[in-house]
Amino acid sequence: MQKYKNIEIGRLGEEVAIKFLQKRGYQILDRNFSVTSQGLKLAEIDIIAEDRTSQTIVFVEVKSQEKPTSFLPADRVNKEKLHRIKQTAQVWLSKHKKDELPWRIDIISVSLNFETRKAKIIHFRNIEA
Repeated sequence: MQKYKNIEIGRLGEEVAIKFLQKRGYQILDRNFSVTSQGLKLAEIDIIAEDRTSQTIVFVEVKSQEKPTSFLPADRVNKEKLHRIKQTAQVWLSKHKKDELPWRIDIISVSLNFETRKAKIIHFRNIEA
């Protein structure tokens, strides 16, 4: 079985997450939005979408892994990461003049199984920073 690099797993996980969101009526607004300072990337948001059912902007952190394990990929998102996502979300909202819209942070956990070509997806909504 071929081993995949973490960056490939991450990209594939994001593609799976986008299809998952689109099937549930989300509109994808942006991908891999990042904030930099003095040439250094401070933070990045994997997916920015609109939940059309509630007209809410959703900032989605996608965490992926190659095989199911005893922990979820989403377990790797700590308070510091959530704080950086929140700050980056506020920059995106301001830049796109959507400051007045409701928004939230979600995490999508993707466990990929390359043998069966299936993914286990868990969507955690409204994560507090």
